[in-house]
Amino acid sequence: MTASGVDWFSVRADWDAEGRALTEDDLARLRSSRSRFVKLSSGWVRRERAAEQDAAAEILADIGVELNAGEQRLSAWQLARARPESLAALASLDTDSDAVRQIRELRERVASFAGLPPVPVPDTFRGELRPYQQEGLDFLEWVTGLGLGAILADDMGLGKTIQALAWIEHARQADPAGGAVLVVCPASVVHNWIRECERFLPHLRVLALTSGHERHALRQEISSFDLVVTNYALLRRDLADWRSIALRAVILDEAQNIKNPDAAVSRAVQQLQCRRRLALTGTPLENRALDLWSIMQFLNPGYLGSRKAFVARYDARDTALPAPAPGVAAAPRAPATAQGTSGPRAARPDRGTARL
Repeated sequence: MTASGVDWFSVRADWDAEGRALTEDDLARLRSSRSRFVKLSSGWVRRERAAEQDAAAEILADIGVELNAGEQRLSAWQLARARPESLAALASLDTDSDAVRQIRELRERVASFAGLPPVPVPDTFRGELRPYQQEGLDFLEWVTGLGLGAILADDMGLGKTIQALAWIEHARQADPAGGAVLVVCPASVVHNWIRECERFLPHLRVLALTSGHERHALRQEISSFDLVVTNYALLRRDLADWRSIALRAVILDEAQNIKNPDAAVSRAVQQLQCRRRLALTGTPLENRALDLWSIMQFLNPGYLGSRKAFVARYDARDTALPAPAPGVAAAPRAPATAQGTSGPRAARPDRGTARL
């Protein structure tokens, strides 16, 4: 396991016995055998190897790693939630010592959590946050301070943009040289971000990258701006240029636009280089549980496990429903709902909000 330097860790777990890879059929034969040695297609193997692999698999499963599944990404938060004995076992393997140190520091911070610390609204912010918006700012600052991504899922019209702008200004004041924040949103919302910036943070240097060849020249000047706004379609088209640009943060507005993990834009946002990630959406679940997995995969890669395991556990309802008879319309499905948090949750009792 090695630290990526971008708040996630690269993990690869392969298991072999006497230098030979074991298949599921091999393991089944070893488990059922009464002989000390079992002859497999690859040669003779001790029966105890199956129990050893099962024990290793249990430790790895606790931290969200699948054996023999190639390189996997895990967030710092995902590793920090593992049992102490699992982390101790992980540290004894071929693991980057700096990665283990980061995980232990995160565990200590979470263990000492006693409520969201209040974050002062920057004096340069021209506006007043409502109490629930102040909670949103507190939540965003605490979660991103842990090196994690966050979903702000307040209902439409409750000021997600305002909360995000307050967070941007707080981050900018704390680290003036931290780079630009990139906001990716639908084309119809780009100029709304520009107007809100002019209203609440008129001093910010804001760049809108919209259609037209001039955007390619303007992109070269990003280091001179605090906030850059573009749309999902242009991000996908210009991805080759965006890959090499280091950003303070990426904010996805109307983040349900990446609900399909197979879509080109969903794969594109995964490749952006940034230190912090936020998603703003009033509908983190629109059609199926996989919507949420896709958004969370952008924010905290690996936090909800692999796509295959997630679908098998939470999103298999499509295969469970019988096909309608010929000429009969399928019965409407009940809307999917979910409740969940990644860590302490800033809750508000009125008008429905969710912060994940």
